[in-house]
Amino acid sequence: MAESRTAILDGLRMHYLIEGDGPLLVLLHGWPQTSHCWHRIMPELAKRFTVVAPDLRGYGLTDKPTSGYDKRTMAADVRALVRSLGHMRVTLVGHDRGARVAHRYALDHPDEVERLVVMDIVPTREMWARFDMKTGVARGTWHWTFHLQPDLPERLAGHDVRGYLDYFFDKWTVHRAGLDVEEYVRAFERPGALRAGFDDYRASFPDDAEHDEADWRAGRRLEMPVLALWGSAGLLSTLPVLDIWRKYARDVRGTVIPECGHFLAEERPDVVLAHLRDFFDGAAEPPRPEERPVRADVTLGEIQIRDPFLLSVGSTYWLYGSTDPDIWSGPGVGFDTYRSEDLRTWEGPFPAFRPPAKFWSKGQFWAPEVHPYGGRYYMFATFTAPDGYRGTQVLVADTPEGPFQPWSDGAVTPRKWQCLDGTLFVDEAGDPWIVYCQEWQQVHDGAMWAQRLSADLRETAGTPVFLFNASDAPWVRPLDRPSTRDAKLPSYVTDGPFLFRLSSGHLLMLWSSYGDKGYAMGIAHSESGLVTGPWTQEERPLWAEDGGHGMIVRLRDGSLALTLHQPNDSPNERAVIRPLVEHESTVTLAEPSGA
Repeated sequence: MAESRTAILDGLRMHYLIEGDGPLLVLLHGWPQTSHCWHRIMPELAKRFTVVAPDLRGYGLTDKPTSGYDKRTMAADVRALVRSLGHMRVTLVGHDRGARVAHRYALDHPDEVERLVVMDIVPTREMWARFDMKTGVARGTWHWTFHLQPDLPERLAGHDVRGYLDYFFDKWTVHRAGLDVEEYVRAFERPGALRAGFDDYRASFPDDAEHDEADWRAGRRLEMPVLALWGSAGLLSTLPVLDIWRKYARDVRGTVIPECGHFLAEERPDVVLAHLRDFFDGAAEPPRPEERPVRADVTLGEIQIRDPFLLSVGSTYWLYGSTDPDIWSGPGVGFDTYRSEDLRTWEGPFPAFRPPAKFWSKGQFWAPEVHPYGGRYYMFATFTAPDGYRGTQVLVADTPEGPFQPWSDGAVTPRKWQCLDGTLFVDEAGDPWIVYCQEWQQVHDGAMWAQRLSADLRETAGTPVFLFNASDAPWVRPLDRPSTRDAKLPSYVTDGPFLFRLSSGHLLMLWSSYGDKGYAMGIAHSESGLVTGPWTQEERPLWAEDGGHGMIVRLRDGSLALTLHQPNDSPNERAVIRPLVEHESTVTLAEPSGA
């Protein structure tokens, strides 16, 4: 059973619970709680750690001074406690306000923190940046600004502490029965407790905001492993939590806790413990396969590749594509590239991209495209997150060969959409866009979308613009698979958009779906010449049978060529390159030579 103790730390009397023996693990509670909130997981953790759970400055049985509630000072309190117990290094687990203290501790003393767990928060800097009605953050966290006000929260909540806290325990829980609410009501009915809790929030702005902004501008990122956990019905349910944390830490993993509100350790203790065990055990990354030797006499018939993409740079053509041996269920190895002077004999493979350690996707690496932009080369590629959602991430390199490194913070496509095959398009004003598919698996009738990108290609700007559905094309047929035959709605596929402006200025889009003869590729036309359309579809596909996901490249002699993969079954897919005839407002396949 945990022992209750008190330490005097630079004049602050801090209460804490301690249990177990082993490496030091410190648990930091949030508002409106105390160290008691860990009682359902602390005994199990104490089997392998010395577990310490303090009442933070102003909370529980700890002193309640009138200052020092910025997270830097509160983190210093905890660090002083760690030192008083004879430890130099620590693993931190924080929830709510305590997670913000833990985050600050890890930023200020990174060499002393082994691992960091943050529960149901994103960084304070992100909270203020997202405090608008569009994301829903303001609606769910109105109490932040209310608690900032001087004196008023104490006057209103002080008349009915139980009623005020009950509001949050009701709103923020799925399993309220797991919480010992009476313990927290008693704690906040003590003299000075309400004021101290509100002072914690008051320090968020400007003190904590200024500290966080200074770290951000200085480029400080967390280097230790970070685990983010959040409740499916908690305060972060509308936010891309992992994508956000990856902007602030280099080694992040995490997941949503199902059927859970804000108070994870009390609502779903067994699930939280399982994730903590896995994180503390630190499962190693699988070994990477050996690279294949580079050859100078490779033909297209020898290269297993889907979604081929050609880039012409000077006298060299570069070929990219989905090159993993099993892109459907095998491990994600990366993307290879090949180079050629004549489009017949190729040299390679060269490893254009290999995922860094702890990369957010483990498999289904698809459809890399490489575009020169602003003096560098940007790869747009599709990856699948552990929760099954796909999206397009932007990577960057200084040469066409690579190696390409992550540029955007995770996928730039909408987080909870099933998105794939994002492609870059730069309009006539020089503004970048991403055009991508939303999959039939999510919307039945696959959709095509466009969205502005920031000038540096790191993130999207504005809202997605709908372009068209797959069924708008006369040549498209419903997907005929066992999984779709009994569905209430027919399923239509959108794949592989590629935009190209002809010499005449006409803007067209290649894209793929299924037609009368299987996988096929058609052409859509922008009636306005703008990426936003409206878009109309050609009656017949450009490529009608067992091939698709193509793109157009202008060759060194000024003519056009089409590349696509055929057949459409693995592992037999190969890149096919065919000459095109350029017309005023479309392209057609050139007749085979000698015909």
